[in-house]
Amino acid sequence: MRTEAQIRELVRPAITRFATNFLALDSILKHQADLKRMTNTRGWAENYMKLNRKDRKKANIVVGLIDSQTYWKDIAGVTTIFGPLVKVLRMVDSDNKAEMAHLYEAMDRDKFMIKKNVGKGYKKCWTMIDKRWNNQLHQDIHAAGYF
Repeated sequence: MRTEAQIRELVRPAITRFATNFLALDSILKHQADLKRMTNTRGWAENYMKLNRKDRKKANIVVGLIDSQTYWKDIAGVTTIFGPLVKVLRMVDSDNKAEMAHLYEAMDRDKFMIKKNVGKGYKKCWTMIDKRWNNQLHQDIHAAGYF
């Protein structure tokens, strides 16, 4: 696959453990053209012919996803929503801990970025974010650090 699609690493292990799935989807999205090209190569066809029936079914599922516009649209939607949040989570999880004021500011900024990117569906995203934020970080002592 790496030879056919000229992809060095499609999925990279992430230092930020909670962002691994996002980073994988983001990488897959960035390599969309390479993946589509890969499934139309002679090497892919030759390898496909060597597969047993069970593995051919799996390969067909993969090709079906790669050819699906809905699949790519869904991945783009996920990365649009979670991209800004991953930046904040990196601040929280980094060795150089950010001050609470910076975290509050970043969270507010990124929520509005999600609103801008998502449009009408932003309220559902905000509800999920606020639930987690209010349960874990939005405490009086943390809020005092914001001011």
